Amino acid sequence: MGTTARAVEIFLETKERAEGAIKRSKSENESKKSIADMEKALRTRARSVPALVLTHGLTSTLAFLCSKADKDFYNYLMRGVECQKLPGTEEVAYTIYLTMLVRFLREDLGVVISDEWDGLIRELGGLDGKPQVISAINDVFYEFLLELKRVAEAALQVEGS
Repeated sequence: MGTTARAVEIFLETKERAEGAIKRSKSENESKKSIADMEKALRTRARSVPALVLTHGLTSTLAFLCSKADKDFYNYLMRGVECQKLPGTEEVAYTIYLTMLVRFLREDLGVVISDEWDGLIRELGGLDGKPQVISAINDVFYEFLLELKRVAEAALQVEGS
């Protein structure tokens, strides 16, 4: 499967799962607004993260995303562990984006990285100590980031953008 097709697949699967959680936790009207807000925030993440990777590197960018994401929502998106309380819009968007990146690293690039929050945090330090792994995946990963950005911009037609 090509990078574009994989970006579309990961994007749609992760977004659909997140929308399901939003719909279950709110009324229909609140859900529509929350989903629209989440889409706007997610589109912003997709636009900004490629530059972060270029300027700060993969490990630092993943650590930054982790600092903004929600542990319980990540575990829900990655493992199906029910989330007790839905986080705020920005946390949801950061968590969705982080989940998409981790899925690509794990499933497509074979990077040993946990689908469970505590393991993910531990393994970030291990990645930082392996520059040969990082340099080997950087080009393919960056290509995926750009495709994810294009998919988000096409799929998330945000009013006023």
